[in-house]
Amino acid sequence: MGRFDANGLRALQQSAKAVPSGASAARRRRRDVLIALGGVATFTLLGAVAVGGILWMVNFLVDVVLVGYAVMLTNRHQNESERRATVVPLRPANPFLAGEQASIAMADEAVLRRQAN
Repeated sequence: MGRFDANGLRALQQSAKAVPSGASAARRRRRDVLIALGGVATFTLLGAVAVGGILWMVNFLVDVVLVGYAVMLTNRHQNESERRATVVPLRPANPFLAGEQASIAMADEAVLRRQAN
């Protein structure tokens, strides 16, 4: 193993700062990981067919990791879609209007009445 010196520490800090942190960069990294896992799964499958033996177990483990990662990405995408589709009211219902059962429509109607008078 190499020595850990100040130059190595500076290089590590620079590489940590160089990692992009935007949404498009994260999407690109996730895509790259998915492609790499697919390539490893294909490579281990071809190796298992050609050689057999322990490579079948390696292929099975890589396939499990690939499927797990794909499921995680799908769940993440669905959660983001749900979050974007969730409607947040601009203001809550007025609890002083008619108790706790007051709806936003009733509050809007009361505001309109007040403005009309």
